[in-house]
Amino acid sequence: VEVGLLEFKQTAPTASGAAITAQSKVLIFQAGGALINIQIAVPEQFAAELFPVMDAIAESIKVLN
Repeated sequence: VEVGLLEFKQTAPTASGAAITAQSKVLIFQAGGALINIQIAVPEQFAAELFPVMDAIAESIKVLN
């Protein structure tokens, strides 16, 4: 299965009205006739800790017969 990976940063508001930099990683792949999108968005300082989980998910995607 071909898996597309996108990674980007954006400014996001918090509940208190402050602004933080959020970093996102998106996995995109097609299964049958559906386009599947899985995204995680975290404060920038947690990206190095949490993004490897998304890499593991991407590597685990397989076609089932």
